[in-house]
Amino acid sequence: MKTNIGFGLTTQELSVPDEMVMGILRTNAVDIGLTGVEEVKRSLEEPIGTPRLSEIIKPGEKIVIITSDITRPVPSYKIIPAILDELYMAGVDKEDIKVILALGSHRVHTEEEKLKLLGERVYNEVECIDSDSND
Repeated sequence: MKTNIGFGLTTQELSVPDEMVMGILRTNAVDIGLTGVEEVKRSLEEPIGTPRLSEIIKPGEKIVIITSDITRPVPSYKIIPAILDELYMAGVDKEDIKVILALGSHRVHTEEEKLKLLGERVYNEVECIDSDSND
């Protein structure tokens, strides 16, 4: 059997002998109302069992947002702007916010990769750095 699997930002063909394939799991069809940015915003506006971030965070506090590196398909460029808006609503200054791309043992990002992962707004608005597992 041949199939394509996600690999970084592309796909890679995988070949498995037919006798080794026990089955193929597929996701269930689920009716989803809000998706993407709208769902992130709704979740921030209506958290379950806790006050909103804008009610918890106080001006002057230092904030770190940790997100995945380029090896994972996390849409940080869609999610983080909504989080920033919530933090600004709480009175947090841009200078008090840092985004850390969690590398684990992966290589550091180029500035172009950071821009692609985080989007122009996040990249240009707050400090964005790679983690350092040796620090």
